[in-house]
Amino acid sequence: MPPYGARVGGCWRSAAAAVENSAVAARLGRALWSGRIGRPRRLPKFGQWALTGYGALILLFLLTPSLLVIVMSFSVEDALGFPPHSWSLRWYAAYFSDPTWLAATWVSFEIAAVSTVLALLLGTGAAYALVRGPRWLRNPGYVLLLAPLMVPSVVMAVGLFGVLAAWNLLGTTLGILLAHTTLGVSYVVIIVGATLMGLDRRLELASMSLGASHPRTAVRIVLPLIMPGLVAAAIFAFINSFDEVVVTSFIASLRIETLPLKIWEDIRYAIDPTVAAISAMMIMIPVIALPFVRRRGGPIQF
Repeated sequence: MPPYGARVGGCWRSAAAAVENSAVAARLGRALWSGRIGRPRRLPKFGQWALTGYGALILLFLLTPSLLVIVMSFSVEDALGFPPHSWSLRWYAAYFSDPTWLAATWVSFEIAAVSTVLALLLGTGAAYALVRGPRWLRNPGYVLLLAPLMVPSVVMAVGLFGVLAAWNLLGTTLGILLAHTTLGVSYVVIIVGATLMGLDRRLELASMSLGASHPRTAVRIVLPLIMPGLVAAAIFAFINSFDEVVVTSFIASLRIETLPLKIWEDIRYAIDPTVAAISAMMIMIPVIALPFVRRRGGPIQF
């Protein structure tokens, strides 16, 4: 005779099967299905229009400042104003004819390019270690590597100021480069880490089972598959470095002036319309260049 627990369990399973196959359960299921419970609901016409209008208002709210700056950059007046009374490329010409603006732009470009390469090298290795490494390392590692994005910029600037002062790197290009690399690594870890999580681990195991070493697998298998993530991470790291002003203002000296620092110094005393022209170019260049970044014959997908 089966034990008492087995008999009770058998009774419960029989009762559950009877209820499931009963006519009452069938009618209840049909009622729930006809009421669309558990299925996605389509919004009524008014709800669809309301949701579309709400999204359009948010998009307009986000884009309006940028659009105003672009429009004001074509003004001919000596002061910023909207709408412009006449249209001109005067302030774009003023930017390209001023060697101080061009020098600051070149310094920002150099630092952003080098810091992006360093951030990619360090951040990709760190992201791979966190995703493929032991689980106990993942959460503490992410907290440490993403700390520059979580703490206020001023706090990060004060911390970097202390470290670089101890290394005698304040007011040097190397000091600014190290600071920007520290900030860029966080973006690389987020984006490349998410890309690696979507990469099938069996592809790497298959490569190594056929005799490929770890470095060869990384170069021939992993890197091509995560290339979209690398490109996205490089774009974010470059933009972050090129636009950085808070941390740079703590570290830079008078003889090293990046483009954001020069813009900040100019608007502290007078609003030069050249700043609007520079801002418009910084907005339009990524918008124009991004569609030309292609992968496998089509636009890159992040």
